[in-house]
Amino acid sequence: SSLRLRLVLENNGMEKDAESIYKLVKGLAEYEKEPDAVQCRPSDYQLDGSGPHPLFYCLLLEDTTIATTNNNACGMAFKRV
Repeated sequence: SSLRLRLVLENNGMEKDAESIYKLVKGLAEYEKEPDAVQCRPSDYQLDGSGPHPLFYCLLLEDTTIATTNNNACGMAFKRV
């Protein structure tokens, strides 16, 4: 498997990445048996993680062996600003 770590930036496709972030957060909540704990939507991540003063930065870990144009994110890390 080949992995890469990528910083999510507004001009680097935050709209597409917001969906990946949401799926990873939702997946973790389901794993922890707390599916209702996730109150954010992809649009919330897009809004709060972009603009001139984002509330957070996000690193996405991507599996580059998955041949897809959609979601190959398999991990992430947040940093509050």
